[in-house]
Amino acid sequence: MSSMLLTSGPPSPDWITPTNTPHNILATYGGWVHMYAVFMTLAMILSVLACFIRLKIKKVPIEPLIWSIFVIIPFSLFGASFFGKVNNDVNNPWVTEPGAVPFWSLFAFWKAGMSIHGGVLFGTITGLIVFGIVGRKSKVSLWVYTDAIIPNILLGQVLGRWGNFFNHELLGSVTSYDSLRWLPAFIRDNLWQWDGLSPETSGGEVVFRQPIFLYESFFNFLAWLFITFFIPVAGQLFSKKPWKKNPKEYPFDLKYNFVHFFNRKYLKKDKMTWKEVWDKAYFNYVPTQKQLDEMPKRTIIETKSEVVNTFKKWWHNDSAELTKLNNPGRYTITRSGVQTGFYFFLWNLIRFVLETQRDDLSTLFIKNYRALDYAVLILISVLGLVLAIYAQWGAPRKFRKNGFIYEKEYVDFESLQTWKFDKYLTNNIVIGEDNYIDKLPTIIKAKVMEFLGYQDESFDKYFELKYFKANDQVLTNNEITNYGFKIVALPTANNKFVDDLVVNQTYKIDLSKVLKQATLNLTKPANNQYLTLSSQQFGTLLNNLVHQDEIMGQIKAIWNRFYPNINEKKTTIFDLNLNEFMNFDELKISPMAKKIEVSKFKFKENQFYYFNKKVCFKLNWQ
Repeated sequence: MSSMLLTSGPPSPDWITPTNTPHNILATYGGWVHMYAVFMTLAMILSVLACFIRLKIKKVPIEPLIWSIFVIIPFSLFGASFFGKVNNDVNNPWVTEPGAVPFWSLFAFWKAGMSIHGGVLFGTITGLIVFGIVGRKSKVSLWVYTDAIIPNILLGQVLGRWGNFFNHELLGSVTSYDSLRWLPAFIRDNLWQWDGLSPETSGGEVVFRQPIFLYESFFNFLAWLFITFFIPVAGQLFSKKPWKKNPKEYPFDLKYNFVHFFNRKYLKKDKMTWKEVWDKAYFNYVPTQKQLDEMPKRTIIETKSEVVNTFKKWWHNDSAELTKLNNPGRYTITRSGVQTGFYFFLWNLIRFVLETQRDDLSTLFIKNYRALDYAVLILISVLGLVLAIYAQWGAPRKFRKNGFIYEKEYVDFESLQTWKFDKYLTNNIVIGEDNYIDKLPTIIKAKVMEFLGYQDESFDKYFELKYFKANDQVLTNNEITNYGFKIVALPTANNKFVDDLVVNQTYKIDLSKVLKQATLNLTKPANNQYLTLSSQQFGTLLNNLVHQDEIMGQIKAIWNRFYPNINEKKTTIFDLNLNEFMNFDELKISPMAKKIEVSKFKFKENQFYYFNKKVCFKLNWQ
């Protein structure tokens, strides 16, 4: 068994020095590599990366995160230093060490004495200001940013606590060495704190303590997993299910969901995954402009006081009706801000429990005041829970506005720049029926008015369709899958719509992905001579491949992902003849070859298909 896991007994204090510790767990290596600083730096990098990923998943602009790092992190360090040093000396809390400059020396974050609560407090206040300003410009709710950023502090703490381990700090009450034998030896043998330049001793033996840093690291990680992965779907888990309400519209299949999760190529048109169901039922559901026009409006009785009137307009707003309109199925959804509240609730609850294991008053969050320390931690935890409850049930009734992103986007139709019309168009165009070049402009106008809920009104009353261009102006008997146009709002006095919208639908299937590693059946020539295939022969071989049920099924599934409504009986996009794609005269193949690679330049493209890279074929000689 490795010596890292087992030792015969506790180490002797006689040989332990700052440069010689069990298993070489040192605060500093080589005189300049400070492990606490290393772990803190890695922790910040890990947290920022997690924030980046979370914002990308939420489809929120990440540029503000990049430059905000240079503002929030310095203020967090100042806050951590301030709260870590302010009450070190109960007789003179404003001076950190003899001869130091009062007050300002509390911000010397490069010196020992840091408080995570101070860092979170200063960082949160700074972040609220920064992202409050950014959110107004980008029309993203402040709570969306806090949900994507603040819980990841836990992830940083998970890693950062190991810096405390190398410093032999953040330990709890005294315990016996034998009670720690469940731990690996490299941890167990270093669970003591420094007393000057020697380990703390009692009766000539090292005093061992509970590994609070380890407990906090572990439970913070569990809390992060809970907040990041469970809380966002908790509402859906306990909500009524769309597939039980309407099985035909939402054909959810648990087995298909499981298989598709591990194999994204496994697609079935008549089945839906968990994400697809909830996207359709709630997250991608958008009420029409007509529904917004008809939404009941709150009225107030104005007074002589402008201040009172302003407050009434703010308080008696249309948020509750807007929330209902965006959730016609009345599903239970986890709202933005809930994750932030749970962060403060769970983190401080964990910290409170661990604080009870400390017998050294000077190591508490609020040093030397145990009762106050407990009270503050419990208070912050309760306030976090209150925040989560308010974010879930209170904020949606008072703080929702069209054009902003919350747990979903509350679409504002009045600015054409905010429309998601291109996606709506692809989901509603019927390939094989209504997207021929002579029909498509008229269909687009009809779909715009359908998109807004204004089917009974004329497109030309509000808009102008300009610059329509299709991928092929000659083959009018073929569908148009690639096209572009511009919708311009007319500058009339009674037109509520403004701006313009450019739509470019450019979509072709890359056959190099579909045919990758496909097998060609070839007849071996006599006398081991090279096999020569003409472009016509090779095209015929590929036609036999693509028209096999499995490969054609893949092609149909890809088209259906982009254009869900395809009339397979009328469409021409599946009439695939690869002889038309050949861009060479002949191909020579060695009879010893087990595979061949065909360059993308040996293929042409048409309006539906192309080859983006070389294709590798397996060879089966007969």
